[in-house]
Amino acid sequence: MQDHSRFESWNLHDATLKTINVDWQAKVCVITVDALLNVEREPVDCAIRWEGVSCVEVQHNSPWGESISVNQQRLESENVYVLEMQSGDEIKIRAEGVTLEW
Repeated sequence: MQDHSRFESWNLHDATLKTINVDWQAKVCVITVDALLNVEREPVDCAIRWEGVSCVEVQHNSPWGESISVNQQRLESENVYVLEMQSGDEIKIRAEGVTLEW
């Protein structure tokens, strides 16, 4: 599993959210994004993969207006990961760990 503190250091600002998938039986959630991992290059297809998932909350109310881009990510509390969208919505995932794959 990934060190929780690393989640907040990934360059996900302005990443384009593509899909959210939950494998119920495996307790896995995968969010795919196009992210600018290196600001001098083109966006990269990435998968943010949570394992040991016990809760997934997906808001889609767009209080700040429509957007498909990530604003920021944070660790809200131990094992609770938050992706804040530029729409003002939050995606919260409670999991044992997370990795970034590309």
